[in-house]
Amino acid sequence: MALSYQRLTPENKAHVRAYQDVLEQAPGYYLAVEGRLPASDAAEEDLNLFPKGKTLEDKFSYLILDQSEGVGCLDVVRGYPLETTAFIGLLLFSEPKQGCGLGANALAYVRSLALSWGCEYLRIAVISTNIRAFKFWQREGFVEVERKKNARFLGESVVMEATLSAVSAV
Repeated sequence: MALSYQRLTPENKAHVRAYQDVLEQAPGYYLAVEGRLPASDAAEEDLNLFPKGKTLEDKFSYLILDQSEGVGCLDVVRGYPLETTAFIGLLLFSEPKQGCGLGANALAYVRSLALSWGCEYLRIAVISTNIRAFKFWQREGFVEVERKKNARFLGESVVMEATLSAVSAV
């Protein structure tokens, strides 16, 4: 299945709505990591959230499309926490599209982005209560590097990392 990626901007209301639609089609994710359904402004908050020292120019948010249907969302920060690392803030598919092999396709896209930025590593923080996602990232070659408490989430943030050479290009 060929996916396409539409870069989003937080100023564009249609972009925010499309991102919010995907978040609302993945209630299991929110229940697993936050214990509640996504807030009505979750997309706006996510699209405007970036790490200290980074700007919106460093953040790449995408709507993942299967033909013209929004089926997922992706958020990647260039050069975080180090210039040689691309940080995946979120990779999420609507529940009907989960388990269909789309994650590997999206990860290959992230890999190509990171390589174009001169990065050597990919990093992600997975919430420990999101067992399915944790297993996905392990299968894709990511290894745990640290755990952190975060009051926003039900579980710990499990920081995982992989070298780009270990991540499949699909």
